[in-house]
Amino acid sequence: MLNHEHTENPSKNTPSTLDRPHFQSSVQSCVATADMECEDCNLDKDILCKFTKRETIIFIIGNICYRLNALAIFYFIGFMLNTWWMMWAYGLFIAITFFVIEPGLICCHCPFYTKEGKFLKCGGLWGMPKLWKYHPEPIKKWNKIVMLVVGIIFEGIPLLGIIGGLYFFLRDPPPPLFYEIGLLITTIVFIGLAYYHLKVLLGDHCKRCPNFSCPLNKVPTHYVQLFFKKNKVMREAWEEAGWNPETD
Repeated sequence: MLNHEHTENPSKNTPSTLDRPHFQSSVQSCVATADMECEDCNLDKDILCKFTKRETIIFIIGNICYRLNALAIFYFIGFMLNTWWMMWAYGLFIAITFFVIEPGLICCHCPFYTKEGKFLKCGGLWGMPKLWKYHPEPIKKWNKIVMLVVGIIFEGIPLLGIIGGLYFFLRDPPPPLFYEIGLLITTIVFIGLAYYHLKVLLGDHCKRCPNFSCPLNKVPTHYVQLFFKKNKVMREAWEEAGWNPETD
């Protein structure tokens, strides 16, 4: 059973409430009430514990453009090869990854998952449904492995599509060349968006993200410890799972 530092509303701490997938409470994570309870805290400079509206909109638009561009690659390949199953299959894979796989394996361990409501309110997957209950403990090793495999496939499929499409284009470019030119343009745009996406993620977000056990997380242990001092539930769950800052 989780021990909370304070309980402003005891009725929220009953087991039946905690078991609800969309349960949220300020005692679960300081991120849940970041706008109200951080007057004496300056960790937001080193940990991404809250997103501005501008940051959220920019990241979401960038992510949507990135995924739509990947779909456009298969759109042009579909015209070239007169087959559409690749585009529909990848579109379904995008939906399953963002709506089911990533929230279930990774996001439910993140403090942002404790924000009120039935949908995620973070700068990464804003609006995705919270189908699982919050897990303050670190992500299990097999979850990380599965997510890494899914991520490699997720990002690798468009690259394979580009290679295959360019191969058919160079081997036998049929007139008119509208779809082949479209594929070349979307390939260039895709590479640019992929670079920007990785730069934002790995160059900034992953260095400050409070989902500390994510396989891409790069937050220094010192800041993890400072964050845990303000989040007893998460700290105790990590310690129970064997976390030791001296050996981390």
